Amino acid sequence: MTAMRPILAGLLALGLVASAGAARADNPISLDQWYTFGFGNTGSALTNGNGYTLGTNPDAISAPDPAWTFTLTAPAMLIVTDEFLSGDVFSFTDGTNTYTTSASTTGSDCGSDITACLADPNFSHGEFLLQPGDYTLSGTATQSPSGGGAAGFEVSSAVPEPASLSLLGLGLAGLIAARRRR
Repeated sequence: MTAMRPILAGLLALGLVASAGAARADNPISLDQWYTFGFGNTGSALTNGNGYTLGTNPDAISAPDPAWTFTLTAPAMLIVTDEFLSGDVFSFTDGTNTYTTSASTTGSDCGSDITACLADPNFSHGEFLLQPGDYTLSGTATQSPSGGGAAGFEVSSAVPEPASLSLLGLGLAGLIAARRRR
């Protein structure tokens, strides 16, 4: 038994070091919770939401320091939207994939109302389907005409049914065809 003590002590020390390293890099986020994050000039890394006005409708909480981690056991949607003043665009990465929000125009203001920002085509936003697995997200502001601000994201477990997506695709195709006829 005494010969096993150094081995057990070494394994315990290795486990403590490994868990301490994981704790430093692990900033878990919850599914179905909106988070407010901050950003600076174009090219700046996304930051925590501390000190920013939090998104409302639905209510958001401050994002922790990136990188944001979570595990999915089923598909989910990463939903991102600019808030307050339009014009900002974001790029998120999970180390393998990059998710970039839509183009936007400047001059609109939706305040902190997440639902209003998502509905306004002047605001940059995106919905990205994520497959089951472990995720570590970080990102940058790829466009920031105001030099910084706040925006929001959610990892939503509510994923549209394939039939709903097909109907949505048919509806969009119909709108495009109608516009071309005009």
